Amino acid sequence: ILASCLALSGPAHSLGLERPLSKVLSGGVILPVIGQIIVSTAFQLLALAALYRQPWFVPFDPFSAPEPLDVATAERRWETGVLMIVVCWQLIINSLVFNVGRPFRQGLLTNRWLLGALIGLVVFNLYVLWA
Repeated sequence: ILASCLALSGPAHSLGLERPLSKVLSGGVILPVIGQIIVSTAFQLLALAALYRQPWFVPFDPFSAPEPLDVATAERRWETGVLMIVVCWQLIINSLVFNVGRPFRQGLLTNRWLLGALIGLVVFNLYVLWA
């Protein structure tokens, strides 16, 4: 939803003095994406490391689980929950960082669909985090 809403930003009202990048695969485009992948991976690994340090945490071992593994009786999977919350917050941050605004597109506040999606995702994340 966020990727679709990012594209709904309208064009800028006036032309900027800067020219857009002529090559999509230039260093100015690829390096921030690679940097974001490295930062996202680092935060996910840090979140898992913090989870593993908790005294109450018992890692899930699929080989010691009773057969068959039923969703209703299964233990809580803390690894999946922690990664889901971290990735959801990273999606919000990435959509704000990579939202192309001035000088080529209109700003974030003019894209109501993106703002609605961001607010909805923030509310959902807070609900999941504190429920």
